[in-house]
Amino acid sequence: MTVAITDIRIIEGKSTPTPQGYLQVPVDLNYSVGGKYLYLCFKRSKDQPITDLKVIEGQNASPPPGYTKIDIDLNWGAGGKYLYLCYTKDGARQPISDIVVRIATQSREKLGPLYEREDVGRYEIIPEDLNWGAGGKYLYLYYIRLVDEGDYFNNGVKEYMLANVGKEYESSRIQTDPYKTLIRAERLVIVERILIPPSIESFKHTIEIVRGTTETQAETISRELEISMGGNFKKFSTEINQKLGFSSSRTFETYEEERVTREIQLGAADYSRQFVYAQVQDVLKVIDVPSGVTKSELISKTVESGYFISNAQGELTQLALP
Repeated sequence: MTVAITDIRIIEGKSTPTPQGYLQVPVDLNYSVGGKYLYLCFKRSKDQPITDLKVIEGQNASPPPGYTKIDIDLNWGAGGKYLYLCYTKDGARQPISDIVVRIATQSREKLGPLYEREDVGRYEIIPEDLNWGAGGKYLYLYYIRLVDEGDYFNNGVKEYMLANVGKEYESSRIQTDPYKTLIRAERLVIVERILIPPSIESFKHTIEIVRGTTETQAETISRELEISMGGNFKKFSTEINQKLGFSSSRTFETYEEERVTREIQLGAADYSRQFVYAQVQDVLKVIDVPSGVTKSELISKTVESGYFISNAQGELTQLALP
């Protein structure tokens, strides 16, 4: 799924630029209590990952053994308790890959995985209210540990992948406003499956190949994310990549849907065969925080595809087409 987080910074100021190479969680850490505008920024990379987070209380509090303290009071200028975020890179724990700051409706409110897959765990909550002692809304920091699957389709479509048709492999996610998260995933779908009876003649078939996405889907996602597309798919792709940041998958790229045809010709065979055409879809989802409901979805049909034919034993093998 998503590449691990390897560094965290807290920046001050409503208009302060996000450090280069970092992503900003778009919720003021002093939300509803005044004080300084504070924002958490994190970096994803292949460096040593952050594996745990804690919040400590007290102006002169020392971090737990093995942890690094970020020396910025999370209640800076708002009164309340002195709170500091600490992190560790202890290799005994699984890496953290996403952080969400949530305006909660009750104390220590839980947050689900924001995803439909059963094998994805829940977000873990740091139990300290980030507005502790300052009044205002409940404000909590959540984090999740995910396995990086972003490179699953980087080397094309292979036979073994047909066992997991429809499974989504997440490559990145990021909170885009207090109530939304953007998730990018890829999945393999069967576009066409044909049963070919035994024949002494060659088999000919025309397949339709669809690539890209519709302007309607792109415009819908753009409105959810408050980005200006204006019918420009290149600009849209660039803005999506800027929001998602570093990933081990290919750079997201889509364009206006196009359709082409391809002629398939196979030699004669004295046994029944299956012909399968499979294609990778690049999927963007805007997810509601905290319900996990998909608010909008874009499906971009990619150039990554595979053609397969079954042998006499019924096993599907990759078909090399000119």
